[in-house]
Amino acid sequence: PGGNPRYPIATDSAHGPHVDLVAPGADVAAPSPDSAASADRLVRVSGTSFACAHVAATAALLLSNYPTLGKFPLKTANKVREIITASAAAPYRQDPMAYGAGLLRVDEALGKAGETINEEGA
Repeated sequence: PGGNPRYPIATDSAHGPHVDLVAPGADVAAPSPDSAASADRLVRVSGTSFACAHVAATAALLLSNYPTLGKFPLKTANKVREIITASAAAPYRQDPMAYGAGLLRVDEALGKAGETINEEGA
């Protein structure tokens, strides 16, 4: 419901006013549960757990590249969230109840963090 055919939202994903943004979580290549037997075996998986990993990795990259973002621990999570959502790209004809701020853009988030550091001296 309310999806964009180029960037589909899984039917079992949450929809509504609390969706912040979307990230890759459908048809993601991941190690097979049987990978101990074969280290090069990948399977295709889907779920919000995989999308969450993309967002968490983006937050880690921001803090790794710009450690001063974390100098005020009580504000760090809000600042990182603000940067990630402000840099998301809104797909054409998106439904904000399905896509929130839009698609996760790691490159844009890193650029936005650099701008934030320069503007705020964070």
